[in-house]
Amino acid sequence: MISLILTTVASQQQADALAEPLVRSALAACVTQLPKAKSCYIWDGKFETSEEILLLIKAPATKVNALKAWLETHHPYDCPEMLVFEAVDGLEAYMKWVMQQTSQTP
Repeated sequence: MISLILTTVASQQQADALAEPLVRSALAACVTQLPKAKSCYIWDGKFETSEEILLLIKAPATKVNALKAWLETHHPYDCPEMLVFEAVDGLEAYMKWVMQQTSQTP
């Protein structure tokens, strides 16, 4: 089973600092960065808006707990977003590629 994990960061530098080690360590097969996402939320009792980069992390479901632990340690936010969605279907070749990329020892 493949998971899609979402998180956001404030800058390109922060996005790169998360994406590259996730892929190089084989925790994720791919991290797609979508810039200029606009988020609105309440933080410390105030309404906030911010431009963020949305990271789409593709990884096997078996790596989700390790990803969660890694993000809790390395994410720059005090309360980072981490939402996990299970892929119920996909192209077999892509699903196989995700599994192969994350089974390798860096």
